[in-house]
Amino acid sequence: EKGERIVLVQHGGEYGITDYNILVNEIELKSDFFISWGWADPKVTSAKILPLPSPFHSKIKNKHRFRNDTLMILGGGVRILNSRVHWWTRSNLPGRYYGDALKFIQSLEEEPQNSITFKPYNRWASEIDTIDFVKDKFPNIKINEGDFNSALLSCRLIVFYSFGTTMNFTMAANVPTVVYLSPDLMIPNKYAEPFFNPLRECGILHDSPLEAAKHVNSIWHDVETWWMGEKVQKARNEWAHNFAQTSKFWWWEWMKALKHI
Repeated sequence: EKGERIVLVQHGGEYGITDYNILVNEIELKSDFFISWGWADPKVTSAKILPLPSPFHSKIKNKHRFRNDTLMILGGGVRILNSRVHWWTRSNLPGRYYGDALKFIQSLEEEPQNSITFKPYNRWASEIDTIDFVKDKFPNIKINEGDFNSALLSCRLIVFYSFGTTMNFTMAANVPTVVYLSPDLMIPNKYAEPFFNPLRECGILHDSPLEAAKHVNSIWHDVETWWMGEKVQKARNEWAHNFAQTSKFWWWEWMKALKHI
């Protein structure tokens, strides 16, 4: 009200991808400037978007190494009490996640299934502990209770259920990634839509858990060859450049931008 400029910084992975995030669109993207991780869609908001390289993603750029045979599965939040208005637009997601997660694991062949380490996603008191229903069906499954970021940088493959912060991490760090998500649960905006097709064409993105499991079974014996292929790397790099941008001298680009502001 007194004339100060309000500058906000992206702090999660959904920004610039979806159309319907009410909290973000009505509050965070109404600032004077919004520093994004690379996207710059001027139609999304009244704020001026400043795409800058992410310091964190710059730190982990291309840090993945094939050090073990772990198939990392990141659990989804089964939230029974919504704390944000925008979550209500997909209030059926927790129920579908439960069934889809089990379908995916059950559809894997013996070798990748025996290589699973499951990472539960529990950030809020209102979330159901996903360890329970996974352990009930697969009592011998390994659970990751340590440093998830370090585990990602050394795993053979990671599989998860949505587009968000973890996907930007894996695209920047060059972690072999498979995502399965029904198209009606996260609808991309017009800016992000062109980046989804290459992900589908090269096998990163799948519309169902059965389709994703079939792909994992087909590449499991040579994940590295699939992942380092030209088509996959091109799709990954395009995504990272727009949603997890990196730079060796990120601080210099930030200094220039802040001076302009």
